[in-house]
Amino acid sequence: MRRGAVVAIRLVEPELYMTSGLPDGFPWATAVSSDAAVLQPAVACQSSTFSSLPMETTVFRAVGPGRAMVIAALSPEWSSPAPACLLAGCTPPAPYAITVEVLP
Repeated sequence: MRRGAVVAIRLVEPELYMTSGLPDGFPWATAVSSDAAVLQPAVACQSSTFSSLPMETTVFRAVGPGRAMVIAALSPEWSSPAPACLLAGCTPPAPYAITVEVLP
């Protein structure tokens, strides 16, 4: 992508994760950039996206050339839900990561 471009990361909690017996709270922490010289947090415009599922959108602006990872770690409540999740019939959430390359 080119400098000035906007990257929006939207994480949505699957309905199955809201099942009784699973941890409370959103499964992921707020997404962060691994290199603020490449991707900086930005303020999002008002969104008209509506959903009955919990979601979080984090926006970044490409500010310099290079590669940066956008990472959303699991929230503390969800760091080890595997047994409860397997009993509820779901796949435990995983940390989110994507690599973004900004051209010179």
